[in-house]
Amino acid sequence: MRVFRDGVGQYRVVFNGLGTRRSPTLGGHVQASAVGTGKHHCKTSELGGSPNLTVRVRCYGAGGSPADAKFSVFFTTPSGHLAYAWGDRPTTPSYTPFPAYTSNPTGGTVYISRIATGSYKVEWQGIVDEIIDGGTVRANAYGQGNAQCKGVDVGEEFAVVQCFKPDGSPVDSYFMVFFGS
Repeated sequence: MRVFRDGVGQYRVVFNGLGTRRSPTLGGHVQASAVGTGKHHCKTSELGGSPNLTVRVRCYGAGGSPADAKFSVFFTTPSGHLAYAWGDRPTTPSYTPFPAYTSNPTGGTVYISRIATGSYKVEWQGIVDEIIDGGTVRANAYGQGNAQCKGVDVGEEFAVVQCFKPDGSPVDSYFMVFFGS
């Protein structure tokens, strides 16, 4: 793995050979997070490539401007006890997300519902027996712009994601979310 800085707050993370494990029907799941005590946040803005998988990461300061920051990147493909989804239609009331970037280890359907501006409920049918001890939820904004998203609630078969602008006001946004144990 190598990290390249392409500009202020813009990075390319290249995972050698990992792109060959993906296909048009198996995109996987990726998230990035700022590391440290500062008020930065980071997110992924692009994912792709073969034979090497390239993840583009964008980081922002507290005011929402691009800023250099330390970060970590997480990438996975489907596995037991881990469900994920890509919220790729931020203003659509309810939909089934794009299958290549969605996983439910039970094979059940995944639904995303827009509850309000910047607020989404993601449901994985039948997942309750796959998640051990209540599991954990994690969400990140995805794509261009400086929106932030986070998991704010979790139930037996769902997670709630909220997205917001740097000033804290709600905003509709693309996002990536995983629910796992």
